[in-house]
Amino acid sequence: MVFKKCEFVTIPMVANRLGVVPSTVKKLIADGKLTAFRFGFSKRSYILKADVERISTCEEESDDEIDNRQ
Repeated sequence: MVFKKCEFVTIPMVANRLGVVPSTVKKLIADGKLTAFRFGFSKRSYILKADVERISTCEEESDDEIDNRQ
């Protein structure tokens, strides 16, 4: 499978998109809710944009469910 660089985002970019701090994104990776990749000798982790969109959509639905209960 071949990926293009534009299909990936960094941990700080994910944190910004989700409205959380980078350590929360690292916890999502550690818990297996997001998959991170490293390329070559890079120490930077990259996450697929599609995975970020999937998890942000799930969190928005969870927020809506909480709002509807109140």
